Amino acid sequence: MNRLEALTDLVQELRLADSFTRLPIILKATIKLDRHDWLTLLGNEWESCDNIGVYADDVLDAICGYDAFGNLSEMMTEDERSALQNLPETVVVYRGCYEWNKWGFSWSLERATAEVFPFLSRYRHPGRPLLIKAAARRCDIAALKLGRKEHEVILFKRPKCLSISSARPQS
Repeated sequence: MNRLEALTDLVQELRLADSFTRLPIILKATIKLDRHDWLTLLGNEWESCDNIGVYADDVLDAICGYDAFGNLSEMMTEDERSALQNLPETVVVYRGCYEWNKWGFSWSLERATAEVFPFLSRYRHPGRPLLIKAAARRCDIAALKLGRKEHEVILFKRPKCLSISSARPQS
């Protein structure tokens, strides 16, 4: 199967996928695509995957060897790469979560954006909703995603925790 056929097949399969079945399809594509195409696909689809935490180990295994603890420019658009380069050397990031998933990959540059997540029905979980404030070095950010206006920062390296507090529902 050539590159174009592989990409065409994946696009067809992803059209039929929902936000919970999309990531397993992308992970299986590592055997069909080269590094550049696979990371581009992952970046293009990242914001439409709602169960990244379930597949965290598989994601890390798949990107192993792709300098996972630094910038993965293929995962970003040109605008996102430019915005990432314009960030300061150290940035404050936020994550709305629960105790069991507090060190996930997805963070936000915006406190209010992060604080909403534990209250969304698809992410709601028993327990205390948390808001984590952390510091991350720009060079440790794998990708910056701007597609859903969440200012999402993808970190495969755990940032330095600054504080953990209760997340408050937006009124």
